Parts: sequence; structure tokens; C-alpha cells
Amino acid sequence: MAGALLALFRFTPARPALGAGVRAGLAGALPLLVGAAFSPQTVSWVSLGGFQTSTNDKGGAYPARARRLLTVASCSALACVAGSLAGNLGWLALPIAFAWLLAWGLLRVLGNTATAAGSVASNSFFIALARPTPDPFDALAAGAAVLAGGALGTLLAVFLWPLRLYRPARMAVKACYAQLAGLLRLLATEKPRYRDRAAARAALRSQVEEARRILGETRIGRQVEGERGERLLRLIENADQLLGTCIAIDGWSDRARAEERRALVPTLEAAAEAADGIAAAVVDRRAPLAKISLEPRDGLPFLWRLARDLEAAAEAVEELREGREGGEAPARPAERRVARPRRQGAFARLRSVLDRRSVILRHALRLATAGAIAHAAARLLAIEHAYWVTLTTIVVLQPVGGATFERGLQRIGGTALGAVLAIVAVDLVHTRIGFAAIVFLFCAASVAILPLSYGVFSVFLTPAFVLVAELGTGDFELAWFRVLDTLLGGAIALFAAATLWPSWERHRFPDELAAALRASAAWVRTMGREGAESPAAEEKRRQVGIALVNAEASLQRLLTEAWRSAGRVEPFLAVILYLRRFHGSALSLFVDPALAPARRERIAAEAASLLEAIAAAVARSEPPPAAPAPLARLAQEGPDVAPLVRQLSVVHGASTRGFGPGGLGAPAPAR
Repeated sequence: MAGALLALFRFTPARPALGAGVRAGLAGALPLLVGAAFSPQTVSWVSLGGFQTSTNDKGGAYPARARRLLTVASCSALACVAGSLAGNLGWLALPIAFAWLLAWGLLRVLGNTATAAGSVASNSFFIALARPTPDPFDALAAGAAVLAGGALGTLLAVFLWPLRLYRPARMAVKACYAQLAGLLRLLATEKPRYRDRAAARAALRSQVEEARRILGETRIGRQVEGERGERLLRLIENADQLLGTCIAIDGWSDRARAEERRALVPTLEAAAEAADGIAAAVVDRRAPLAKISLEPRDGLPFLWRLARDLEAAAEAVEELREGREGGEAPARPAERRVARPRRQGAFARLRSVLDRRSVILRHALRLATAGAIAHAAARLLAIEHAYWVTLTTIVVLQPVGGATFERGLQRIGGTALGAVLAIVAVDLVHTRIGFAAIVFLFCAASVAILPLSYGVFSVFLTPAFVLVAELGTGDFELAWFRVLDTLLGGAIALFAAATLWPSWERHRFPDELAAALRASAAWVRTMGREGAESPAAEEKRRQVGIALVNAEASLQRLLTEAWRSAGRVEPFLAVILYLRRFHGSALSLFVDPALAPARRERIAAEAASLLEAIAAAVARSEPPPAAPAPLARLAQEGPDVAPLVRQLSVVHGASTRGFGPGGLGAPAPAR
């Protein structure tokens, strides 16, 4: 619980979103400067629409960003109209609010854009619900003001910044190679902590997937694909190949002698310099490209892979910045494409969550019920700014209970400190320009700090929201009432999380961990049959990386519930840590051309059988079978397999502790 109390001041290792902060500040402040000819309430809606739309600019390809932001703005405008009219219905607005929140909760299954649009639309709906108007034309005018603000936010995000179609994809590719350089330098240090290496590998995997997503969005709808897109795709696929090589180096370093590791340090540092050069050259034509020449050494076949893929990346960058056609490059595993499964349609995804065990359905029902309770409580208590209570409830309430408690503490603490800032700001500033300036500062600071800390984001969001939302009433002295309303809304959210169809991460984590174990087994089995560099093995390795990132994210959410599961989480930290080590050792072993194919397949089959047995037990939240036969047979394969045996033994033993007596326990029926 002490850790949760410190959550307000916890910062994640990220960079502040300065550009996004400036855009959000301009979107919130510009209407205040140029809106003297309009009513304060209209200016408030325009400013609110611009600020809320800007906060949902997550970057990416320009067309996708524009579609996302305009979708958010349109949904927010429709919600404003609906809320303005529903506010005249008295208590009949309660079932409307319930249905609204239920629909938003279910639409989360359609992806991030639907989730963002539903969140912003719900904010606008409940604010408008507290500002009813009997005249439909006034309601439409309010919606138009929100849409105008959203259009301003979109304009600032997409059209007034330098519009270069492939710029977002270039920046994503640059981030891939910058992450790669950091990972190579970490591997070059004498005794790097394995936790740091695992985190760096996970970060590179996430960045590669993000780069794929951004490039895919950029290329959508283009009848003839340009050469830049193909070269950027080659760079992304080469980064994925290089991640595999780093995994092999990581596995080798675990069993290498100290003098062998030291001998490899200059090579890794040179490779890191080359990766840095590639990262810079992707966006800067004048950046120099470092040349790397590596000679294969006995027992280190991955050096050839490292040199090959860095040289291929440098070649692609040269072609990218010179704008010339690429020649017939030799076929590389990274360039061979594997068919990806098609995503389900929208209706199929919505039908899939209409199951009583569905986490999304349960959260949607919890969200709608808690939101309706908050709205009813605010009406019964005659709270003047009723939407503050409801918005706090729906913002704090998360799909998983542990996240709700952490978010609740951050929101309540941040709001209390932010109220002090709002009161001080109102006392100090009395001119339109000064008012616009402090709105700009608070809006910009809140969005810029969000990637680092949600608690500090709440500190700056509160005065920004109070000043913008209450512009139409001039009721700025009620900042302290916002603190009380936040306490009430947070309490309702915490009550709902604990009592209304509760979902705890300890019930979901076994499935995520089992998925990572199964993906690992499939990858190892494929490497045994077809080789570590086969296209199928590369695709399986990618799937393993994604599954491990998902399992680690689930474990992080489980840690927020540690006060309910004290002493039960440590074994799972060991499972994921040693599963990553096993990946490095297995890849390092299987890329060795001296390993006979028949022996490679035999080792892979035994390791995969053990992983599959552990996965089956983990999925049932049971300890795996004791004294597994595959582990005993692997131990007879020789000293080069000893690291695999040791790491699989730890995975097996930690899984046994995690799901044995006093462990995590059997999950609830809902998954």
C-alpha cells in the first residue's frame, strides 16, 4: 500500500511530449484570444473541444492522425448535442447516461480510436448534461463549437506542422535503431544487469511493432507504393533481424568466459556506433554512416549476422536519402514475408465480447452502473457541478481492479494539488491575454508530462480544465469543490471496482503467461525443424516477442495488486526473466552451423515439449508436473545444452512455486 501512496510522484522512463503539449496549449488558448465576439460559453466549448482533441494526438502517419482526431472531434460534438438535450429530461437522463456509458465500454473492442472517441465524447456528454438547453438550435450551436475546436486541434496537429508524408515513419525507424544502439552498448558493458537487458529487448520489440504500424498506416490507400516506403520497410525488417542477433549475443554472454566477453566489447561498441549512424541518417541526409567490418570467429556465428544486417540497413539508408532505385539485393530472411492473419470485422469483434466471461463486457457494465450511480448521487446531493463527480468516476474506473486503485490515488492527489494552482492563478490574472497565457501553460504542461506521470498530469489538468470548462459561468472560486467532488467520484469508482463484477489481474495473468510459453515452444520447435533463420522461425520469434511484452504488461498490472497478493508475484518475475534468457541461449545455439540438423531438431523437440507442458498447467493455474522427462533427456545432450537445461529448470521451478500451495491460486471463472 505504501507503494501505491507514492504512485502520484512515480515517473516512467520516457521523454516529455513537448510538441504535443504546445499543440494542446494552442488549441486550448487560441479560442480565448480570438473569441471576444462570442459568448463565454461558446468560447468555452471551442476551447474544450480543441484541448480534448489535441490530447488524443498519439502521432503516427498523417492521414491516420487526421482521421483519428476528426473522429474524436465529431463524436465529441454529437455527444455535446445529445447531453444538452438530455439534460432537460430530469431523472430520465439517468438511463440515457447508463446506455451511453455501456455503449462506450463495449466499443473499446474496436480499438484505440474508438476508445479515445468514446472517452472524449463521454466527457462532453456529461458536461453538456449539466448545462441543459431547451432550444435544439442552442444545442446544435454548442456541438458546432466543440467541432470547431476539434477542427482547430486537428489543424494544429496535422496541417500547420511540416507535412511530410513519411516523416512519422522515418522517426519511428530512427527510434528503432536508436533503441538498437542502446541495447548493443548495454551488451558491451562488462556486467550488465539482466533485468536491464531484458527491458531493452522488450523496448526494441515494442518500437519495431510501432514502426510497422505507422508505416502501414502511411501506405494505406496509396495505389502505387513509392520507393521510400519499401526502403523503410527493409529498415524495419532489418531492425527485427538485428534484435534476433542481440538475443543470440545475450544468450552467448551468459555462458561465455569473462575474457571472451571483453574481446567482443570493441565489436559491439562499433556496431552501436553504426546503429546510431543509421538512426541519424534516416532523418538527416548529411549524417555520416559508420562502416562496420566484422570477421567471423569460431563459436560466434552471430557476428556474421550482425555485420550482414547492419550493412543491409546502411545500404537501405543510402538509397533512401539518395532517392535511387535499389538493386537486386540478395534474399535475406528479414525480407521474406509471412502471411499475417486478417483482423475480425467490427460486428464480429462486438459479438465476441457479448459473453458473461468477457472482461470488456464486465467492464462496460461496471462503467455504466458506476457512472449512473455517480450522476444520481450528484443530483441527490444537489451538487452544482455534477459532471465533476461523474467524470472522476469514469476516468478512475479501469478494466482491472488494481489499476483502478492506483489511478484513483493519482487522480485524487493530483486534483487536490491542481486546485491550489487554479485558485492561485485566478487571483493573479485578470486580463484576457493573461488568462489565455495561463490556460496555455496548464494545457501544455499537462499533455507534455502525461508520458512521464499520470499523477503530475492530473496536477496540471485540474486548473486547465477548471479554467476552460467554467469560462461560461465565471465560477472559478469553486476549485476546492472540485476536490470534494473528485473524492466522491473516486470513492464511487473504487467501490464499483471492488464490488461490481470485479476483474483482477491475478485472474488474467495465467492466460498471458501461458500464451508466452506456448509461443516460445512454437518458436523453438520451428527453429529445430527449419533453422533459426528460416522465414517461419523469424515470424515465430516476432510472435514470441509480442507475447512476452503482453505477459510483462500483465505482470506489471499484477504488481499493483501486490497488496492483495503479497509474496505471490516473485516466482513470475523469475519465470519471465529466465524465459528471456532461454530465448537467447536457444537462438545462440541454433544459429551455430556446426550443430547437426538432427540433433538440433531433437533438442528443440524436447525443449518445446517441456514448455508446452508448463503452459498447459499454467493455463489451469496449477503447478506443472514434477520431474519432467524432457528436462532429464536434455541434460544428457552435452555441455553446450547446459544453459538451456538450467534456464528451463528455473522456469519449471518458479512456475511450480507460483501456482503451488500459497501461490497465486486458481482463477475466477471470468478471464
